[in-house]
Amino acid sequence: MRIKLIQDIIDLCRGRYFKKIDWKNKKNYKKNLEKAFRLFYGYSIDWNNVKTLGEKIYWLRLNDNDPIKTVLADKYACREYVKKAVGEEYLIPLLGVYDDHRGGGKLSLGRPKQFAR
Repeated sequence: MRIKLIQDIIDLCRGRYFKKIDWKNKKNYKKNLEKAFRLFYGYSIDWNNVKTLGEKIYWLRLNDNDPIKTVLADKYACREYVKKAVGEEYLIPLLGVYDDHRGGGKLSLGRPKQFAR
């Protein structure tokens, strides 16, 4: 049991613990959050009386599931949302849209005339 706890702590520090958890399984989601919180902070969370920033973040992960957050997290989808909500005149011009972070086409802003010193 102690070795398992030590391994979980090592995995948590290396960021692997959160990858092991099946976050899509809503049945065990709260239990998994509690376990992750306990391992990370060293104490159990009181869901009814959250005080620290860490506790509030975990509480929000459990209780604040507004689907608009998915749209607003995507820069391009957010542009469409803003266009519909307040109008296109509030948007800055797009320089490019790419499906891959490696860049299907290199964005060229031109060569600078002078560099900062």
